[in-house]
Amino acid sequence: MATVGLAGGDARYIEVMTCLQDAGFSVYAAGFEQLNQVPARRMSLEDLPWASLDGLVLPLGGILHQGEIESVFTKDTLQLEAEDVKKTPPSCRIFTGVPGPDGERFAREVNRKLIPVMYRDDAAVYNAIPTSEGILYILLKHTDRTIHNANITVFGFGRLGVTLVRSLLAIGANVNVVVHTDAEAARAYEMKAHPFFNKEAAKAVQSADMIVNTAPALVLPKEVIAHVPVHTFVIDAASAPGGIDFAAAKKRGLQTLHAPGLPGKVAPKSAGRILGRLLVKLLTEPEERR
Repeated sequence: MATVGLAGGDARYIEVMTCLQDAGFSVYAAGFEQLNQVPARRMSLEDLPWASLDGLVLPLGGILHQGEIESVFTKDTLQLEAEDVKKTPPSCRIFTGVPGPDGERFAREVNRKLIPVMYRDDAAVYNAIPTSEGILYILLKHTDRTIHNANITVFGFGRLGVTLVRSLLAIGANVNVVVHTDAEAARAYEMKAHPFFNKEAAKAVQSADMIVNTAPALVLPKEVIAHVPVHTFVIDAASAPGGIDFAAAKKRGLQTLHAPGLPGKVAPKSAGRILGRLLVKLLTEPEERR
């Protein structure tokens, strides 16, 4: 029976623990003392059974500066110590969503494989489901109109962008999509959205009631924001620092919201199940099939 330790995390990790236990893993968890009960053996970070861990699951944000990791269910700062992780078997793998500011350096120091699961295509596509639903929820909550027949501009047409555009079109929105490539433009056209290339971004936003950014790069600089109608609601779903010049947006009087990490906020059970099933797969399948 394989052994997995979870150190820190958010509400998604409750479902992750359940998935791992249902698959037959021995599961230990640190950083969850504020919860009445969890589907794992709860203990302090230093007391995790380091020498027997086959996998170490860290918060999706990865390892912060000097080994610090996040947890929303403890009042204490969780500090991952290199000497503890070095006690794990050499085959132990460290799982995060993204490496974080200190992840790659830390993995080199402890000489363990770091696996950022959100870099995987399958994880990103699955995660796009709760993320796009969270965006729909925010658009309805923060505006005074329906999505149906609204003019909505989406920046980014990757794995999240495609899922979001499909959902918006299904509800009846008029969707502009700012794309990077001819292939993306063709796909947007096939879906009955209106494609615009980056150089046409100002034109794409001129009649927008709502704007959603999914791209992890600055795609709405002040030059583009100058063309956004003042009534437009703008949401940035990309990870920090986001893709919007928020200072320029504020100066123009736009209502904006930076909303990274939506799955863990709006649908932690479903998002946790997605992550848990993927971790079970990665921990059980032969490496050549992962």
